[in-house]
Amino acid sequence: MLFLLVCAIGVTCGACGKSGDSSTSAKDKDSSSAADNSSVNDGDSAETNVNQANSEDVQKMLEQNRKLQMSDYDLSSGNSNVPVNEGANQGAGNSSDSEDSSVIVTDDSGATVTDDSGKAVTQKVSGGNSSNNSTTTSGGSSSKSTTGCKQLYWLDTSQGGDFYPDGDFIDITFKIKDDAKDGNYTLGFGSGGDASQFANYDAEDVAVTYVDGDIAVGSASQKQEGSAGSGCTLIAGTAKGNQGDEVTVRYSISNCPGICAMVLRVTYDTSALEVTGYEVGSGAGDIEKLES
Repeated sequence: MLFLLVCAIGVTCGACGKSGDSSTSAKDKDSSSAADNSSVNDGDSAETNVNQANSEDVQKMLEQNRKLQMSDYDLSSGNSNVPVNEGANQGAGNSSDSEDSSVIVTDDSGATVTDDSGKAVTQKVSGGNSSNNSTTTSGGSSSKSTTGCKQLYWLDTSQGGDFYPDGDFIDITFKIKDDAKDGNYTLGFGSGGDASQFANYDAEDVAVTYVDGDIAVGSASQKQEGSAGSGCTLIAGTAKGNQGDEVTVRYSISNCPGICAMVLRVTYDTSALEVTGYEVGSGAGDIEKLES
């Protein structure tokens, strides 16, 4: 994200600078002979057209990036927060050491083993909690992890400074699938190579603490929402619903020191949930949504 931000600012300034250089060059050559002047003007005109086209392309890119937009993201690095379905005592909110669980399979080098679709392969083991960021299902059963990710992208340098969102940042709507098992399903954030990233107008990374959310399905109990720390914190809320319902989860931000760009990655269990929409929150300030 930081690299993209620097490139966007650099390309914009570069296009303006290049156009100015060609103008200066044309003025210098304007004092030469009439024959030379004619050829210079032709060349200057062509270069000006190219610079204008480049500037228009950059402007179109920035106009689109200024709107918050969502797309699918392929968790290809294998080290993101992968929710794992575990056996659980219904309503307990966590699993005991005696319960079965699923772990991610790795090869001899420690790399994650994936199937033909690129999903991490998991294996059932007896006892233990295989992940601190896990989903739970009722009935003491264990199943293969199916993790999806949505990427929310935004960049806005138009106001020449940072934005200061506070409170309700983004609201994401999830559909609980008809065949979802009762249980609690974690809403996580990317990590490692798939990590979410925020940056300010000075092209500096902004440190953010992420607090996972949760959707309780069926007979499962809704969990309490996490709390913010002293630094910039993004909290995914909690919700409860039954199979077939749509629930909206609020993502709240606090203590934001100023941002003008972000890549926010939201992970969830596709065996139980699907994302059906998103809205810019009431505390997002001047940030707007890109309408599809």
